[in-house]
Amino acid sequence: MAVKTLEQGNIYFFYRPKKGEEKPDRVEEIQRFYVVLQPQTGPTRLIVIGRKLMPDVERRKERTWGFVDAVRDNPEAIEDALDRPDESPVRPAGEGVYQLVSHDGRHAHLVYALELPEQPGEVQRELRVEKEASYILSVKNPQQPSPRGMGLEPEREAHYTPQIMERFGNRRFIPAEPELLNYEGAELVFIGAAEDVGKELGIELPTEHETPDTAEIFRELKLEKDRHPVEPLLRGRWK
Repeated sequence: MAVKTLEQGNIYFFYRPKKGEEKPDRVEEIQRFYVVLQPQTGPTRLIVIGRKLMPDVERRKERTWGFVDAVRDNPEAIEDALDRPDESPVRPAGEGVYQLVSHDGRHAHLVYALELPEQPGEVQRELRVEKEASYILSVKNPQQPSPRGMGLEPEREAHYTPQIMERFGNRRFIPAEPELLNYEGAELVFIGAAEDVGKELGIELPTEHETPDTAEIFRELKLEKDRHPVEPLLRGRWK
């Protein structure tokens, strides 16, 4: 089993309550769910997750659609993209480390392990943010039709270079690569693969013990604690 690391870095999870929901406690009360990928080198991406939860890794092959909403060279600019004065402030729901890997050259996996909260709580269980997980990650060809219930409007789809479009050929999806994720409007499909990353791929993710003083979400993204409730991140409790 050949596994090649394509990219690694920090991963963050956020949710935005619907207007008027002071303390949401289920997916139906959430307006948007986000994943942020901050690689060690390259731009940081803000990804919107469809269905507002991750695929169930215990029910292997369950799918969730998503798209790249923003790409920023400066990680701090991601918080600016999340801060929308006419909407409820987002809540951080997880921080960890991730790797994007190529598996046998046939498909790509996004694997991650949480650092905060130390143990997933009610928030993480509802959003299916596991202690660690692996998803097969594919990128959609913008020239191919979208599956039913998925897809962006044509004007919002990614505009790839001719060289990248050659990689797609006539295929609807191809394995994710870092370069493909650096385009706003890139459409993604996450497929639940495994809950035990080490057992599935032989990968051990280098997690660290994080605290409110050392967490990258505050140091790198400059998340403002007075604006964004941190109880979901630190204790896994709804806020």
